[in-house]
Amino acid sequence: MRHSRVLRILSAAICIALYPAQPASAGRTVVDGGSIMTLSGYCSPESANSAGCSPYTLPTSIQLGGNTYNSFWVNSNGSVSLQSIEAFLGPQNVDPPIAPQGSLFDYGSIPIFSPNFADGRGYFDFTTQNYDGNFIAQTALNATGFTVDWFACTDPLACGPLTVNLATGLAFDQNEVGNFGLVDALISRSTLNDPSATDLENFLSGQQNLISEANGSPVFTMTLTGLASGFQVDYAYNSGASALFGAYGFNLPTAQLETFGPLHDQSFVFNSTGALVTEVPEPSTWMSMLLGFGLVGVALRRRRRLRGLA
Repeated sequence: MRHSRVLRILSAAICIALYPAQPASAGRTVVDGGSIMTLSGYCSPESANSAGCSPYTLPTSIQLGGNTYNSFWVNSNGSVSLQSIEAFLGPQNVDPPIAPQGSLFDYGSIPIFSPNFADGRGYFDFTTQNYDGNFIAQTALNATGFTVDWFACTDPLACGPLTVNLATGLAFDQNEVGNFGLVDALISRSTLNDPSATDLENFLSGQQNLISEANGSPVFTMTLTGLASGFQVDYAYNSGASALFGAYGFNLPTAQLETFGPLHDQSFVFNSTGALVTEVPEPSTWMSMLLGFGLVGVALRRRRRLRGLA
C-alpha cells in the first residue's frame, strides 16, 4: 500500500515537471528602422519612464499573499516583475551612475523573478547617448502564461532572431555610407580584412557575419504556466550558460529565494495563494532518484534473501 502511494506521488510530480507550455500566440517585440535595433515590451535604463517600458497583461491572474496581480514587466536586468521597477532602472543612465541593485531583495515589496539577475547600465547607445541594460528580451504570451527569452548583448545589433531578420532584409545603399546607420554598422562587421574591398563587398561580408553572430539561442528563459490551483515557474539555460555561475531566484511576499551558484534548469510550483509548494527536480534528476530507489529496493530484497538462507 505504501509503495503504491509513493509511486502515485512520484508520477504526479513528474507530470508537473513535464507540464508543457502552450504555443506562443502573441509577441510585442519590434524592430526600429533607425541605426539600432530596439525591442519594445521590455524595460531598461534607456526606456524607463517612457512608453517603451509598458506592462503585459497576465493571461491568468496571480495571487500572492492576498494581493491580485494582473500585469507583469520584463526587464533588461534579467528579471520579470509584477510591478514596475522603472524607479530603479532610470537613474542608471546618469554619469557617474548610481550603484545598481545587488540583490532581488533590494526591490522591497515588488514581486520579482529572475533566472539570471545582472543589474547595471550595460552597453552604451551611441545614437541616443544613453546607457542601457545587460540583456535584450523577447516575450511571448499564451493561454495560461508567458515565456521570456533573454539575449546577452554587447550592443543592440548583436543578439536575437529579430536582428537576423533585420540584417537579412537590408539592402546596400551607397548613399547611406557615412551616415552612421545600419549600412555602416554592417560594413564595420566585415571580415574581409582587405583594404581594396569595396563598401558593397564589406557590407555583404558584415551582413553574413552579423547573421551568424546573432542567430544564436537565448542565454536563458523564464516560463510561467498557470495550473489548476496556482502556477509554475521554470528557469532554463542554453548549453553555453549551463553551469556558469549567476544569481537566480525570486522575491515574493509569500516566498523568497536567492542563490548565487551554477545556473541549471529548475522549476518551482506555487499554490493558489502564491506560497511555494515545492522545487520540482528536472526530469534527469527524477530519473536519478528513481534509479536510486530501485537500487535501494534491490539491496533490501537481497538482504532479506540472505537472511532467509541463513
